[in-house]
Amino acid sequence: MAPNKSAAKIASDMQKPDGLTFIDEAKLRETLAPLPVSKISGIGHKTEQSLKELGISTIGELAKCSPKILFDRFGKSAVWLWAIARGEERVEVEENFVMRSIGAEYTFEKDTNDWLLIDKELVALTDSVHRRLIEEKMSYGTVILKIRFKGFETYTRSKSLKFPTREKETITDTIRALCDEFRSNPKEVRLVGVRVSGLESKPTSTIDSFAPR
Repeated sequence: MAPNKSAAKIASDMQKPDGLTFIDEAKLRETLAPLPVSKISGIGHKTEQSLKELGISTIGELAKCSPKILFDRFGKSAVWLWAIARGEERVEVEENFVMRSIGAEYTFEKDTNDWLLIDKELVALTDSVHRRLIEEKMSYGTVILKIRFKGFETYTRSKSLKFPTREKETITDTIRALCDEFRSNPKEVRLVGVRVSGLESKPTSTIDSFAPR
């Protein structure tokens, strides 16, 4: 734990694997000063060598170096180096996870060609996917069907919409249409899946178009 992201990264390496290191803000520069510059995440071998050519081996020496000298050698990245060495970095930790799709699958206890049963499970899967969609406050632009027959013969089919929507009926109708290709297949079905992708968090119009792109 430390006052900023880079210092916290350095602290995490101090007492591996089970130790916990806390660097107080008042002692941040003092703690970092004797450490080698290689402890700064992002400083590779070439940068380390360039710093040594300037007579800089420790983070403390880096903190005392003239910003102009660093800028002449490293350009804009000199600001980043100098700020970290002085414990003045202020980069917010951001969550970069982006949800790309929401889906659900069901494996039958016994392979079946009973399409009344298959359709029933697809409706249940659609309900599950739509519930999660609403919880996440997302709209979707593509509906995807997955179907696996006995012998692990697996197919996926998809349909994209003109505009994103949150409507459950669109998923239901699209999945039913995508299934038409497989209803005459004599093989028994082992698994079915429903997925939506092209997710967006912005609100959608109350008028939705179901036509493919």
